[in-house]
Amino acid sequence: MKRFVLLTLLGLVCGLLFCATYSQALETEFHGRVQSTFVLRDINGFQYDLFDETKGMQWRNELKFDLTARPEYEQTQNIRLEKIFLSYRGAYDIIFDVLKNRDAWEHDGIREKSPDDFELGLDDIETENDLREAFLDFVGETEDRAQSVSLRLGRQIVQWGEADGFNVVNILNPQDNSTLMFFEMPEDLATPLWMMRLNYTKDSIGPLSDVGLEIVAIPDIRPHQFAPLDDNMDAPYAFGFKQLKDKPFDAFRGLSINRIENVLSYIDLPQVADFVNFVGGDAALNILDPLIANLDTELPALLNDPAYMSIVGSSPAGYYPATPLQWKDDVPDNTFDNTEYGIRLEASYGEFVGSLYYFHGYQDDPAMDFSYAFSNAELYYRHPEQDMYGASFNVFLPFANAVLRGEGCMIDKMSFVDLTGLLDAAFGGVIYGIEDTGIPAPSAVSGFERKKVYQSLIGFDKNFWMRWLNPNQMIWTSWQVYWRHIDDWDYDRVNRPFDEEDNFRISLFLVTDFYHGWIHPEIFIMYDPEGTWVTNASVKYSSNGKLYYKLTQMSFWGDGDATSPFTQPVDLTCTSEISFRVGYNW
Repeated sequence: MKRFVLLTLLGLVCGLLFCATYSQALETEFHGRVQSTFVLRDINGFQYDLFDETKGMQWRNELKFDLTARPEYEQTQNIRLEKIFLSYRGAYDIIFDVLKNRDAWEHDGIREKSPDDFELGLDDIETENDLREAFLDFVGETEDRAQSVSLRLGRQIVQWGEADGFNVVNILNPQDNSTLMFFEMPEDLATPLWMMRLNYTKDSIGPLSDVGLEIVAIPDIRPHQFAPLDDNMDAPYAFGFKQLKDKPFDAFRGLSINRIENVLSYIDLPQVADFVNFVGGDAALNILDPLIANLDTELPALLNDPAYMSIVGSSPAGYYPATPLQWKDDVPDNTFDNTEYGIRLEASYGEFVGSLYYFHGYQDDPAMDFSYAFSNAELYYRHPEQDMYGASFNVFLPFANAVLRGEGCMIDKMSFVDLTGLLDAAFGGVIYGIEDTGIPAPSAVSGFERKKVYQSLIGFDKNFWMRWLNPNQMIWTSWQVYWRHIDDWDYDRVNRPFDEEDNFRISLFLVTDFYHGWIHPEIFIMYDPEGTWVTNASVKYSSNGKLYYKLTQMSFWGDGDATSPFTQPVDLTCTSEISFRVGYNW
């Protein structure tokens, strides 16, 4: 990985020397924005009581700019450096200063520093100083321009597919939700990666036109990034994991992760070893089994019963505070052997444009591995390998003056929570490990299963006149239907509580302009037939395209007990936000 970055920087130096030799000047473009966004969250959700309990979550002040340099050659070069591109984003969230030490502020427990890569701290979400993209474009063309090859080296974002708001084949760059939730520009939510991107294009092959081949190689392995997942889960956008820790699991006989943490403080005590060695592993499990539903109180009581502990031959253990589970992101190393790679084939036939995709990489979303939760108080986020095979298309329909688009994929192995047998295996490992070696052993059950997954999406984009709503401008609409199927999967409310075998979602996006484009409203609605939906509505005002003001609301609605991405594993119906933004483009 370091070698790749050094080679890219060397390429930048060589590119500049190349420009100095063969070009007269560099044509540069410099544009960007400054903006300030304040987010107010209703932590009870709009559907329960509107603004009954609100908290300021974020006041993020951001600077972002792009610099593009294009060499101006005296004569057109068939092989040339086409472009040098740099994109920077810096930000500071002053909410931590404005509301610090006030009674309304509940985020004082965030760890200050990150303990490891991808495990964030307050310093990571309070301040951003990131050269997001930095790449070189080299181009080679034939004399007649009928064929060309382009090579892009550096840190970049690559978008695949035709979907809006869904990542079906668009899985090259992982998402970053450490400081943003949803409904930002896709490139603002994507994590840039160091990669090589090679494109070959040809004007036509037989009846096909604009034939293209794209190859990507990514030595930079990064996961879907979340807010600091420390002991307190007090970061503004870690709230979902705090709910997850409080959630009782039927597979754990009603124990939540928080209550399990109360048990972990006692597992390594010598009194537990004395108890297991005195009664034996099988008897210890038989004694503890009926107590598991209340083990966080029953185990300390058992270990502090003077009469019982005197029989075991040990003194009372005493009482201890909870031992928090450590959430650790186990991300593959950035090595040559771990390099992700993919290929895309694209061709046009008349108004039809189609693409085929293949990508081999590592799962961006984490698979929660509970194997070491009871023995070592560690919960690991695993990112196993997977292969994606996909296709997409878009076609203009002249008779309807509309665009039909779609995409689909098959991922050979995707991880889903499956807690079957985990609790018994975990305590069995702990008890028999103590009996055999004196050290608690990990569970033989991880808590997740890997299954083949099919996803597809169909979209329809068309402008309509709604003169009763806007007499001067058409309404641009985008309709989408999404489907996901998990192969060989049976939903189980106890052991497989988060995912149904099939999930459908329907979305509608409406956009228009008023007063010569000065007022720009947008409405987005996504509905899950399980009985949940999300709405996002915004209105942006700008009289000159530079200074702008924007008001946005995002809210989740429906049955909080439904098996839906909006309610499982975290019930988002308890979360609604309004944001106020002012910014300036140049």
